[in-house]
Amino acid sequence: MRRPIKIFVIILILTSFWIGASHAAGPFTKLGRGLTNLATGWIEMPLTMQRECQKQDYMTGIFYGFPAGLFRAFLRTGAGIYEIISFPFPVPNNYETIIEPEFIISSPLEETQI
Repeated sequence: MRRPIKIFVIILILTSFWIGASHAAGPFTKLGRGLTNLATGWIEMPLTMQRECQKQDYMTGIFYGFPAGLFRAFLRTGAGIYEIISFPFPVPNNYETIIEPEFIISSPLEETQI
Protein backbone atom coordinates (compact mmCIF):
# COMPACT_ATOMS: atom_id res chain seq x y z
CA MET A 1 0.00 0.00 0.00
CA ARG A 2 2.86 2.39 0.70
CA ARG A 3 4.48 1.81 -2.69
CA PRO A 4 1.59 3.28 -4.77
CA ILE A 5 1.58 6.35 -2.53
CA LYS A 6 5.31 6.84 -3.05
CA ILE A 7 4.92 6.43 -6.81
CA PHE A 8 2.04 8.94 -6.85
CA VAL A 9 4.08 11.50 -4.88
CA ILE A 10 7.09 11.05 -7.18
CA ILE A 11 4.91 11.52 -10.28
CA LEU A 12 3.29 14.61 -8.74
CA ILE A 13 6.68 16.13 -7.93
CA LEU A 14 8.10 15.38 -11.37
CA THR A 15 5.07 16.79 -13.18
CA SER A 16 5.17 19.99 -11.15
CA PHE A 17 8.29 20.97 -13.09
CA TRP A 18 6.21 21.22 -16.27
CA ILE A 19 3.89 23.86 -14.82
CA GLY A 20 6.44 26.66 -15.24
CA ALA A 21 7.33 25.58 -18.77
CA SER A 22 3.79 25.63 -20.10
CA HIS A 23 4.70 28.11 -22.84
CA ALA A 24 7.15 25.68 -24.47
CA ALA A 25 4.64 23.35 -26.08
CA GLY A 26 5.93 19.93 -26.98
CA PRO A 27 5.08 16.29 -26.39
CA PHE A 28 6.60 16.13 -22.91
CA THR A 29 4.90 19.38 -21.92
CA LYS A 30 1.63 17.81 -23.00
CA LEU A 31 2.42 14.64 -21.03
CA GLY A 32 3.27 16.67 -17.92
CA ARG A 33 0.10 18.72 -18.29
CA GLY A 34 -1.91 15.51 -18.63
CA LEU A 35 -0.34 13.91 -15.56
CA THR A 36 -0.79 17.08 -13.53
CA ASN A 37 -4.45 17.45 -14.54
CA LEU A 38 -5.07 13.77 -13.84
CA ALA A 39 -3.56 14.10 -10.35
CA THR A 40 -5.17 17.45 -9.46
CA GLY A 41 -8.49 17.29 -11.32
CA TRP A 42 -10.42 16.53 -8.13
CA ILE A 43 -9.46 19.97 -6.75
CA GLU A 44 -12.00 21.51 -9.15
CA MET A 45 -14.89 20.43 -6.91
CA PRO A 46 -14.03 22.28 -3.69
CA LEU A 47 -12.53 25.17 -5.67
CA THR A 48 -15.74 25.66 -7.67
CA MET A 49 -17.81 25.51 -4.49
CA GLN A 50 -15.57 28.13 -2.87
CA ARG A 51 -15.79 30.43 -5.91
CA GLU A 52 -19.59 30.15 -6.00
CA CYS A 53 -19.80 30.90 -2.26
CA GLN A 54 -17.77 34.07 -2.84
CA LYS A 55 -19.81 35.16 -5.88
CA GLN A 56 -23.26 34.44 -4.46
CA ASP A 57 -24.08 33.07 -1.02
CA TYR A 58 -23.21 29.91 0.89
CA MET A 59 -26.34 27.95 -0.01
CA THR A 60 -25.93 28.65 -3.72
CA GLY A 61 -22.26 27.85 -3.43
CA ILE A 62 -23.00 24.47 -1.92
CA PHE A 63 -26.00 23.43 -3.99
CA TYR A 64 -24.82 24.83 -7.32
CA GLY A 65 -21.07 24.60 -6.73
CA PHE A 66 -21.07 20.91 -5.86
CA PRO A 67 -22.53 19.56 -9.15
CA ALA A 68 -20.71 22.21 -11.20
CA GLY A 69 -17.44 21.35 -9.45
CA LEU A 70 -18.03 17.64 -9.90
CA PHE A 71 -18.59 18.20 -13.63
CA ARG A 72 -15.45 20.34 -13.91
CA ALA A 73 -13.45 17.72 -11.98
CA PHE A 74 -14.52 14.99 -14.43
CA LEU A 75 -13.79 17.34 -17.33
CA ARG A 76 -10.27 18.19 -16.11
CA THR A 77 -9.48 14.56 -15.25
CA GLY A 78 -10.76 13.46 -18.67
CA ALA A 79 -8.62 16.11 -20.34
CA GLY A 80 -5.64 14.78 -18.39
CA ILE A 81 -6.31 11.22 -19.56
CA TYR A 82 -6.70 12.43 -23.16
CA GLU A 83 -3.43 14.35 -23.03
CA ILE A 84 -1.55 11.39 -21.52
CA ILE A 85 -2.80 9.06 -24.24
CA SER A 86 -2.24 11.51 -27.10
CA PHE A 87 1.00 13.18 -25.94
CA PRO A 88 3.15 11.90 -28.85
CA PHE A 89 0.80 13.47 -31.41
CA PRO A 90 0.59 17.25 -32.08
CA VAL A 91 -3.20 17.32 -31.71
CA PRO A 92 -4.58 19.99 -31.28
CA ASN A 93 -2.17 22.18 -33.23
CA ASN A 94 1.29 22.42 -31.67
CA TYR A 95 0.30 20.49 -28.52
CA GLU A 96 -2.03 23.27 -27.32
CA THR A 97 -4.14 22.71 -24.24
CA ILE A 98 -7.72 21.50 -24.57
CA ILE A 99 -8.90 22.99 -21.27
CA GLU A 100 -8.46 26.45 -19.78
CA PRO A 101 -6.81 27.29 -17.50
CA GLU A 102 -4.03 24.95 -18.46
CA PHE A 103 -3.46 23.95 -14.83
CA ILE A 104 -5.83 24.29 -11.92
CA ILE A 105 -3.01 25.55 -9.71
CA SER A 106 -1.33 28.56 -11.29
CA SER A 107 2.34 29.28 -10.87
CA PRO A 108 3.17 32.06 -8.37
CA LEU A 109 5.24 33.68 -11.13
CA GLU A 110 2.20 33.91 -13.42
CA GLU A 111 0.23 35.75 -10.74
CA THR A 112 2.92 38.39 -10.19
CA GLN A 113 3.63 39.23 -13.82
CA ILE A 114 2.59 42.69 -14.97
